Amino acid sequence: MKTNEAIIESLRQRRKKLLENIIYPANSSESNFTDDAILPVIKGKAKKLSKEKSGLPDDIWFDEAGKFRWLGDKSPFVKVGSEYRTAIPVTICADPMAMAGDTKALKQLDNDQWQEIYAFISRNYDAIIKHWSGDIGFQAMRRAFLL
Repeated sequence: MKTNEAIIESLRQRRKKLLENIIYPANSSESNFTDDAILPVIKGKAKKLSKEKSGLPDDIWFDEAGKFRWLGDKSPFVKVGSEYRTAIPVTICADPMAMAGDTKALKQLDNDQWQEIYAFISRNYDAIIKHWSGDIGFQAMRRAFLL
């Protein structure tokens, strides 16, 4: 059984690895942060695969730092819609589905269009989850897509 000191050291090491994947606010420096500090903003932004480039019925947004941004009980997801802020989250899995969202937004696409998007996510699961996990960049993910 681990001692309290060993557990604390293990947690410090995990936190250190997480901190390697963040950027710090412009008005501070890395050395200003302590264990009790508020965590800074995580690197990365969502990037859009436009419907014009993909041939899909709507844009899909991919979060390159999803694994680090959504710690806890959040399932991996992409967002579908023209604007990230109002886009519908869709699970990244073998059998994707829209997560709870605005009913009006969900109805902007018909069932066949949603099925096309779900098929794309399912078909490209490996590349999308590697990107979400931070293992590959956006362009590498796009090159791996099976259209």
